[in-house]
Amino acid sequence: MKYLFAFLLTLSLTTNVLLIRALYFSENGAKENSEIEVSITTDKALNPENYKTSSDSFSSTPSKNKVTSDKEVVSSIGDAQWDRLQYLRGSQRYEELLVEVREYLRAYPANIDAVLLEAEAIYHTQPLNAAIVHYYGLKDVPMAAHQKQEVEKFIEIHSSKIIQQFSGDGHWHLLAAFLEPLLQVDPTNRAYIYSLAQSYGMDEHFGLMEDTLAALPSNDIRAERLRNNIYAMADNKDAPLDPVTDTNLPLQDANTDNSKVIALTRIDNQLFADVDLDREQLRLLVDTGASVTALPKSLEEKVKRRSEYLGLFNVQTAGGMISSPMYKLSSLYLGNTELTNVTVMLLDDNNLGNYQGLLGMNVLSKFDFVASKASGTVGLRLIR
Repeated sequence: MKYLFAFLLTLSLTTNVLLIRALYFSENGAKENSEIEVSITTDKALNPENYKTSSDSFSSTPSKNKVTSDKEVVSSIGDAQWDRLQYLRGSQRYEELLVEVREYLRAYPANIDAVLLEAEAIYHTQPLNAAIVHYYGLKDVPMAAHQKQEVEKFIEIHSSKIIQQFSGDGHWHLLAAFLEPLLQVDPTNRAYIYSLAQSYGMDEHFGLMEDTLAALPSNDIRAERLRNNIYAMADNKDAPLDPVTDTNLPLQDANTDNSKVIALTRIDNQLFADVDLDREQLRLLVDTGASVTALPKSLEEKVKRRSEYLGLFNVQTAGGMISSPMYKLSSLYLGNTELTNVTVMLLDDNNLGNYQGLLGMNVLSKFDFVASKASGTVGLRLIR
């Protein structure tokens, strides 16, 4: 019994030793395998200095390869778009500018500078009265005081300039078409009311004139004076003369200084006048049915150098209604006579047919037609 117990004790101790030894080698083997694995990985990797631990990513020093946030990306894109818009504006590519600034405003609708840039593009690409109506809409947009002043200044300057220019030239139909939408958005504006009523009256649309003046008090002195002048002119108005077919044209006085008469050229029963635009010789068709003198658009750069841009206007041509740019020329020579502040519109050369341009009533109204019965020639004499 004693020997049996000693045997079992010895067996137990031996088993424990073997288990401890097995456990020891198991742990060290794993460690060795781990070291081999790390060694293999390190040998095949790039320099560990190129990698940063998670704590490195919170360093206060920005990394070259720092990941940009979505907000920063959007801001960068917006800055690039704005630079593009300024480039288009500086290049006067207003059609493209209008398209792209509207895309920009979809992303940044609260950018007032972009809102004003859109309005500027509209001014250069749409009829002037439509542009002014757009500026009226901006008066309700929250913006800085100086920006509101610029909006109001644009409306005042451009509306009054056209009223003055078209009234002086006798462009009554054009002036009425210009003012009608403006009066709709600003129905109490007396400058619009008086000028529109005068336009209707000068074109003998007396019913429209009275309807327009009805917006004013019945005792408005200026309205009454305008009404009386219009009716007096209508009563004394002579029938217009056709310089080609009307035999009642005033005859050339034999005692008149012929040097003061500008000779017209007759070709195929049409009259033409020779004009000089900055040393550019043009032969324009004398057209009593045209309210505004028209020049070919191919001369636009030359016209721009000697004129003030008035805006775009819708005009009726033989090919239909078109939008035409108008300018106030500083000077234009008709014969030896210099004309200043002449309104001209630019038409595509195709719309002018075989003509180099049209001499309209804004110029012709400053002259009398004179004719020589002996020679059958017709000319123009400046009204003094």
